[in-house]
Amino acid sequence: MRCKNAYFLSKSISFAAMNNPETLHFKDGDFTQGNAGDSELLIQVSPSRLSYAVISDRKEVIVLYDTSLQKPLSGTLEELVATNELLNFIYKNVRIAVESFNFSFLPEEVYPKAQSDVIAPLISKSKENEIFTSQIKKAGIKSFFSLPDQLVKALQSASTDAILYSQAEPFITGILSAYQGSNKIFMNINPTEFEIASISEKGLSFYNIFKHDNADDFNYYLLYVLQELNLTENLPELVLSGHIVAGDIIYKRIEKYFDKISFAESSVVALPAALNKDLISRFFSLFALSLCE
Repeated sequence: MRCKNAYFLSKSISFAAMNNPETLHFKDGDFTQGNAGDSELLIQVSPSRLSYAVISDRKEVIVLYDTSLQKPLSGTLEELVATNELLNFIYKNVRIAVESFNFSFLPEEVYPKAQSDVIAPLISKSKENEIFTSQIKKAGIKSFFSLPDQLVKALQSASTDAILYSQAEPFITGILSAYQGSNKIFMNINPTEFEIASISEKGLSFYNIFKHDNADDFNYYLLYVLQELNLTENLPELVLSGHIVAGDIIYKRIEKYFDKISFAESSVVALPAALNKDLISRFFSLFALSLCE
């Protein structure tokens, strides 16, 4: 059970998938290498999927791409960079969110007093891992996460100036930007893992990520989290994002426990009329990368 990294924050701080092999959902016909310098490249990767979007300086989606990964992540990235011309354009910013189960959060007021040699062993004991730090400003916390050196090199081959994040930063930033002040639970569900977070009028109160191989695994971890949050009845509204649609097997498990279920909405980016609006919830975290510090 991967529960050691669960994050709680209170007044006193304590410590289905749609598996299309490869899809270019949209590409603006006017987008070229010549105007890439005014745009941001957002990339989100996990062991099973890679997605990327190009966002214009007007916060409009001008490219949206998604693919499942059949090979080790580092090798797949090298192939994509070599064969996908859009990944070789020069952009104003490149932001990459990478799945990591080795993470921890510290309140910003605690971070300046924390020693890096004390924090590092809490994140990873492997010398072959590199540790990164980022800020989740809307939550008032610093995020620490580790990635294997080999993967870092592959990611930086996409852009030497890329800013790296874990999966947590865009998800948390996105929900706090769109729903701050509300009392809700959020799930970002992908084919082999899911994130879950809880917010209240005071801000972020819980975050964790779990692997799941099937609906029974998912159900087990969902009940575990509800128990940790002391939620057994009158559950708040659940907001879904990621690779889930109403009626699939995971959704049916969810509706056993939640009466109010909705799909994430976001005003972070503008989708072109030709693009399915349902993709806002599917790529909620990817689009929210543009909000990360």
